[in-house]
Amino acid sequence: MKFLKKITDLVIYGNYFIAVCAALLLYETYILLALPQSWFYTSIAFFSTLFTYNIDRLVAYKEISRAEAERQVWITGHLLLMSVSAGISFIYLAVCVFYIAWPVLVFIAHLGIISVAYSLPLLYGKKNTHTLRSIKGLKIFLIAYVWAASTVIMPCLAEGLSIFSKEVVLLFIERFLFIFIITLPFDIRDYKSDIASNVSTIPGMIGIRNAKILAVGCMVVFMIIAIIHYPFRTGNFWARIISAVSTLYIVYKTEETNHEYYFTGLLDGTMVIQFLLVAGLNAVLI
Repeated sequence: MKFLKKITDLVIYGNYFIAVCAALLLYETYILLALPQSWFYTSIAFFSTLFTYNIDRLVAYKEISRAEAERQVWITGHLLLMSVSAGISFIYLAVCVFYIAWPVLVFIAHLGIISVAYSLPLLYGKKNTHTLRSIKGLKIFLIAYVWAASTVIMPCLAEGLSIFSKEVVLLFIERFLFIFIITLPFDIRDYKSDIASNVSTIPGMIGIRNAKILAVGCMVVFMIIAIIHYPFRTGNFWARIISAVSTLYIVYKTEETNHEYYFTGLLDGTMVIQFLLVAGLNAVLI
C-alpha cells in the first residue's frame, strides 16, 4: 500500500495526471470533430501542461492552502524532480516550435503568456509583484479559457478548420463551461485560506452554496448545447449527457474537508471519464 501511495502521489502531485487529462481532452476534440488525430499536438498539450503546472507549484508551493498540506510536503521533498520535469518539458516544447504550423504558433503565443503571467509577474519591482491569478475573480476564467483554447482551437487551427464554424464554436463553449464547472470546487477547497489571504474567488464573493448552484446552472447550459450540437442517437450526445450528470454529482458533493485526491484525482479525473465515454460510445453507437 505504501508503494501504491508513492506512485499515486508521484502521478498526481507531480502533475503527470493533469497533463494526461489535457492530452486526452485535445484528443477528444479530434474524435468529436472527426479530424485526423495528431500525436504531435497531443504531446504538446501534455508537455505544456506539465511545464505550466510544475512552474506554478514550484513558485507558490509555500503559499498553498492548508487543504493541500500533503501536496506541499510532497513538493518540498521532490523539488529537484519537478524542476527536471519542467526543464525537460520546456526543451521539448522549444524544439516543437520549429515544427508547429505558423497559424497555431501565433495563436498559442498568447496562451503561453497568460500561463506564465498566471504564476509569475511579468514585471518585477516593489510596485508590481501581482500575477494574473491575484486579480479579483479572474483566475477561474483564465483557467477555463486557456484549457478550452488549447484543447479545441489549437487542433482546429492545425487542421485548417475555421475556428468560427458552428461546430468549433459550440465545442469551445462546451469545453469552457466544463472546465469552469470542475474548477469551481478547487476554489471551494481554498475558501477559508483565500479569504484569509484576501484573494477574491467566486465562492468567496457569492458563498459556497451559491457557487454550487452556479455550477448546476452552467451544467444545464452545457447539456442544452449538447442537445443542440449532437444528434440524439449518437455516441457524442450520450457521452456528453452521462459525463455532465456524473460530473455534476461529484462537484455538488465537494466539501472543504475532502482529501486532496478528491480534487486532483476525482475532479480532474472527470476529464478522463468524459474522454472514455466519447471514445467508447462512439465505437458502439453510430
